Amino acid sequence: MGDLPDWTTSVEGVTLEASSVRSGLDADKPAAPAAGEIWLARDTKKLYVCHTAGTWSAFDASILIQGILTLYAALAGGGYQINNIADPTAAQDAATKTYVDTADALRLLLAGGTMSGAIAMGTNKITGMGDPTLAQDAATKTYVDTADALRLLLAGGTMSGAIAMGTNKITGLDAPAANADAARKVDVDTVSALLDDVTVAEPTRALGTTYQNTGGKIRHVSVSVLCRVDVDSATVGGTSQVDAYCDADATPTTRRGIVSVALANIVTTGTETIRNCLNLSFDVPPNHYYKLTTTISLGGVTPNLQEWHEWDEH
Repeated sequence: MGDLPDWTTSVEGVTLEASSVRSGLDADKPAAPAAGEIWLARDTKKLYVCHTAGTWSAFDASILIQGILTLYAALAGGGYQINNIADPTAAQDAATKTYVDTADALRLLLAGGTMSGAIAMGTNKITGMGDPTLAQDAATKTYVDTADALRLLLAGGTMSGAIAMGTNKITGLDAPAANADAARKVDVDTVSALLDDVTVAEPTRALGTTYQNTGGKIRHVSVSVLCRVDVDSATVGGTSQVDAYCDADATPTTRRGIVSVALANIVTTGTETIRNCLNLSFDVPPNHYYKLTTTISLGGVTPNLQEWHEWDEH
């Protein structure tokens, strides 16, 4: 391309009268340009302007300023700012400091901060947590599992310590079936009512006779037997004894109680009466048979039944 007519242009705010405007390859531009020369390198799209003889100033010729600046290569700011730009509207717009600061204020710093709303994890985990120390700290699986191991499942389990109810009730209990089951109030009240329903009787009974408890309740029997011996002047000795028998057989042979008193070397100087009163108590289950027998080896006098009391307890 040949020399162009002289023309005047303004570059970087400096008025320059061009002495020549030529184009060609970047490598073909004059090594020592004269002041006012302009060279357009078609291969690198650079525009060279010589302000001072022997020195080129290079510009990117692909940058066109037509109200909108379009870059075809990276723009190096050289430590300078781009000022007075508008806030971005499209995804690829440059962002102002205000826009970035406003957006950052809605983000959580990696160093920590305070959330102002809920976080939806979308089925993802929060990992790398430490165990909680404060009441509102998030808990790790290990912390929860360890705490759960010390709790009683709602489906049941085995306690390893006492439960202090703090004056509260245990409600909704089923009726006890095993000996160690907790008893409800109605169960205790029922038994208590039976214990209070005690029938006291003084039936006509005889020693050596078998009787049966047909009352359907446990029967408590209390008996007093007088063993009396009349002796003349002599030295006597022997034993008075009462035995209680009770079992399910019509002829009971299971001894349920025994009471005795021994008399040894009793010296008398005339006719005297020796009395021994023996008392014996025992229980008779429902439908069981029972009887009392006596044994005496002093003078052969038959023992005398003094009192016979019975209580049907419950």
